Amino acid sequence: MALAHQFQQTIEDQAPDWSDLLFELRLDNELTFDEARLLMAPAQLQRKAGERFLFAFRVSRVRGYGAYAPLVESCLAKLDAVNITGDLDLVRVLHAVDTNYTQGPVLPTQ
Repeated sequence: MALAHQFQQTIEDQAPDWSDLLFELRLDNELTFDEARLLMAPAQLQRKAGERFLFAFRVSRVRGYGAYAPLVESCLAKLDAVNITGDLDLVRVLHAVDTNYTQGPVLPTQ
């Protein structure tokens, strides 16, 4: 399944009060690392320690630290367009988080 479609399905499957999501993207081919990182730059990818082909990124629905869901979907569509494949996993979901005007919850990525 295309990464952008998989992401969209995951978003649609969430309860309406979701506020923050943490995803991991594991590339199928380590040689696509540099191009994938460039295409996904707006999603503020974080490398997983010791992993060359595993990224983590956050998505925020309303406010807080994390990329806007349609932005992430368009970045993943760019990966699909150049045949960069991988597995997209939803690691953590937070619901109805009151950020108290801060950057939002801190989600560990290790």
